[in-house]
Amino acid sequence: MKTKWILILVCINVSLLAQDLVIKSLKLDSLIFEEINNYRRVFGSPIVKKMDNDKLKKRSYRLTELNSKWETDFDHTRGDSVFIGYNSECIYQIKTTGGKFNKANLNDESILKELAKITVDAWIASNNHNYLIRSKLVDYSTITSIMRRDGNRFKLTVSYHAIYIKK
Repeated sequence: MKTKWILILVCINVSLLAQDLVIKSLKLDSLIFEEINNYRRVFGSPIVKKMDNDKLKKRSYRLTELNSKWETDFDHTRGDSVFIGYNSECIYQIKTTGGKFNKANLNDESILKELAKITVDAWIASNNHNYLIRSKLVDYSTITSIMRRDGNRFKLTVSYHAIYIKK
């Protein structure tokens, strides 16, 4: 009987290790938003005062969720034939096997700050994304992020969507 219980507990532990850990971190979203605003200040662009947590955020999460799946590479307008509901979009994705983020506490603020900086630095390094995140036309924007971890893999998918000032 003891052997049976030990076998059951081992199987449960192995299945827990194999499960996909999915984290939607509002803290990471806000750190990326803050990092973008810090970058905007450097270029004299006005800071974006409002991070949307309503319709734009819901739309953004749908895209981020689709792009965060393990077997998927990202797609900017998945399901859209035109940009619907937003004026600009930036997507960032990092996938690692093993390494720091696979073992880190994904709620630790220093880890989240590092991920925010990595994300914004990647957008800054891309001319098109750089132009979009520092645009003076942005009225409000949103950030959505999903971190996935299972076994020896870590994947971060982040989306930035912005609405421009109506003239």
